[in-house]
Amino acid sequence: MKWNAPVLCSFALLAALGCAPKNLPNDRFLVEEERFYGQVRTIALGPLKAPPDLETRDRAQQIFAEELTSALRSRGFQVVGPEIPGEIWDRLINQVGGIYDPVSGRLDEERFEAVRGHFLSELAGRHDVDAVLHSQLAVVPAKFYGQIAKWCGAEQDIMGFWDAMAVGGTVSGTTGALCLRIVIEDMKGTDMYVGEGGIEVLADFQGAKLADVSHGALFKDPERNANAVELALQRIRPLGGAAAVAAPR
Repeated sequence: MKWNAPVLCSFALLAALGCAPKNLPNDRFLVEEERFYGQVRTIALGPLKAPPDLETRDRAQQIFAEELTSALRSRGFQVVGPEIPGEIWDRLINQVGGIYDPVSGRLDEERFEAVRGHFLSELAGRHDVDAVLHSQLAVVPAKFYGQIAKWCGAEQDIMGFWDAMAVGGTVSGTTGALCLRIVIEDMKGTDMYVGEGGIEVLADFQGAKLADVSHGALFKDPERNANAVELALQRIRPLGGAAAVAAPR
């Protein structure tokens, strides 16, 4: 299985390009927390961006829309599902004839900013949205030592007993892994919060060698999916004294 490496881009382009923000902090507020909690009550979910060669992208989009919705609601937020932002974005893109230059293929930043402004305005005006959560599945390196790989706040056992016997000793290196990355922006386009959470590795040991995990085997562990979302949102506390959110496992 060959995975395309993510392109690096700014926070603001995540919604348009679905690429990984450069030097993304693990999880942090980019504005004062008091401003976030005082301003945000309803969050719209942008459609999940995934690697173009991910065969299970539709299933991943459904899984993480459900997990993000559940996690945000448990914190007291109202949630607008990704269907509404997706329809608005696609409609606005079609109205301007696309946001890429037909000759160079480059992003037309002026058109993009115009579409983005109308996108945020319509979500706020018609759906009472206070913020938009953009999400992406990024392919990242995961370092391992012995049996355990660690990345994006998560860890995973990548070697069974008989695999360890075949390897014959302690090994270290790097494998590929999937990481859920999120950016929450307000309705003026200001980035308010960023977070990330590791989902699962893309290659583990089968015998003495690393072997790719099949696309069909991905996202089959509900606990890992939910934990990735909790890792990404771990700095966001419940509104109004709601019950404490369980710590990521």
